Amino acid sequence: MQKKLQVRCDRHIQSIHFTLIWNNPDKYKNHFVLIGTFHLTGAYFKMVSKKMSGSGLSDIMLEAGLIGSGSIQGVFTGRHFEGQGIVIKLLLRH
Repeated sequence: MQKKLQVRCDRHIQSIHFTLIWNNPDKYKNHFVLIGTFHLTGAYFKMVSKKMSGSGLSDIMLEAGLIGSGSIQGVFTGRHFEGQGIVIKLLLRH
């Protein structure tokens, strides 16, 4: 039998896991629920946008044509996943 179980999932499935764990703490004491990559990326961009607000990064992305003016807010608040991928690839290249 496996001693520990690590589960990575989105927020909706997490809420189901947490309900099970909280209602049966002895049974699920070795279960560890982690946020999935999709939501983790969104949370990361929300944090980066807070730290870099006023730095001009969004203006640079907009002027370079990497992100459209209608998408810029969604990218930097964690709601526009496709645009976040563009920004990540660009930032990791340099």
